[in-house]
Amino acid sequence: MKNNTKKEHKSTIKNEIEGVISISAKRVGYVRNKELKDSIEVDPAHLNTALQGDTVLVSINKKNQISSRSDLGTSRGPTSSRFDANEVQTGEVVKIIRRAKVGFSGHLEKEKDVNFFVPSDPKMYTDIIIPEKKLNHAKIGQKVFVKITDWNDPKKPPLGEVIQILGKPGDNNAEMIGIALEKGFAADFPDAVEKEAIKLKKEFEASLLEVKIRKTPGVGASLTPGVEENFRPRGDVEERDHGEGDLCRRQGLNL
Repeated sequence: MKNNTKKEHKSTIKNEIEGVISISAKRVGYVRNKELKDSIEVDPAHLNTALQGDTVLVSINKKNQISSRSDLGTSRGPTSSRFDANEVQTGEVVKIIRRAKVGFSGHLEKEKDVNFFVPSDPKMYTDIIIPEKKLNHAKIGQKVFVKITDWNDPKKPPLGEVIQILGKPGDNNAEMIGIALEKGFAADFPDAVEKEAIKLKKEFEASLLEVKIRKTPGVGASLTPGVEENFRPRGDVEERDHGEGDLCRRQGLNL
């Protein structure tokens, strides 16, 4: 990987462009740039550790190095109007300018004494090796959130560390937390927010115990501590002596 590309590389150079890369299910990359009408196709062998959503610098191949779409499949990207309909412009990632993310949710597996992480994201095309000392008490088979700590050689899988144990794969709570973490959201609120939430909950519960509902004579009820959860909304029509119907909406009560 040419991560040591000098700063003088700019997207204005004709044979290099800067853009955001998208990775297909077949690991083929596509890089778009506002200066170009069509995207540049990047073969899996030339991704050089680029991942979905990364901002990258791509070296564009010469016209006589374009690939035949008959070999790549017609569903891998838009056809370039500058070339034959069966050919696409190709390139190679020469620098990772900015990572879209370095954290992923998935589960842990082990093979031949090697711990590795299998990402849930189908566009994350490589497993991540987790050294024993970086498991942080996580167990094989658990759903975890992992961050890449080192990846300089595209021919080798990246190294990572378990940041958080999410739970059991398939568990709704674990899956939702994993998605939130991948998108950059914190799984927990700050301590101050947590304390305020607990305080408000206690105040609300205390106020419920003091609530007393009063209706017209003959129709009334009050909440008794410990049994309010047995009440449910209900509406009744009560027949009076004078024959008139009186609608009594007993909210929160089941009399």
